[in-house]
Amino acid sequence: MPVLPGWNSADSASWWGSLFTVLGFVCLGLLVVFEVLAFAYGNRRDSLLGMAAKTAAEEQRSKDEAKDKKMAADLAIATELAEKARMADETSKMRVSELEARLSPRLLSADQAQIIFTFLQNRTPGTVSIKASMNADDAHHYAEQIAAVLRRAGWTVRIDSAMFGGENVRGAWVTVKNKGPAPDAAAARMRAFDAARIQIRGQYDHAVPESDGFWLSIGGK
Repeated sequence: MPVLPGWNSADSASWWGSLFTVLGFVCLGLLVVFEVLAFAYGNRRDSLLGMAAKTAAEEQRSKDEAKDKKMAADLAIATELAEKARMADETSKMRVSELEARLSPRLLSADQAQIIFTFLQNRTPGTVSIKASMNADDAHHYAEQIAAVLRRAGWTVRIDSAMFGGENVRGAWVTVKNKGPAPDAAAARMRAFDAARIQIRGQYDHAVPESDGFWLSIGGK
């Protein structure tokens, strides 16, 4: 192979052989170095990929937590708004019911009338003067309904229009002449009202004539 340097000279061949031997060892050393570097860089790549994956997972978890917190906050706000709307609706219905109750005339139901009649029919009838407020549109009609039940039970009833003064002039109340135990007729009348679940209170006034027995006053609603 005449094209190779020093091919035809023993000294040159010896020199070149030694050179190539050294170069072979150098290349072998470089191969080892390169393998070590390749291994190190491979591990570094895996480490970086792992770190990147961990960072991405943490970022995704943070995003998910933030999303969950926002959803929880939105749900809390929605729940609060729904509760406020429910309370407002209940308040509105309550006010409507109160307004309807104020505007609707008072009526003695058939059940109430029957309870009062049943309670009084076997008791000694009495005399009562029903005072219907002139300031309440439904007072006189309500008094007539009560009077009809009392008369059916044998009572003597008179209905008068009246003007009431003072602070507590709403609802119904029984007025007797003297302070102390109420007359039997007045007590029976109050118990009959109580049985019919009609609220009634008692008071006394010396102006009540003996002939009236007692007064049943119908004030405002």
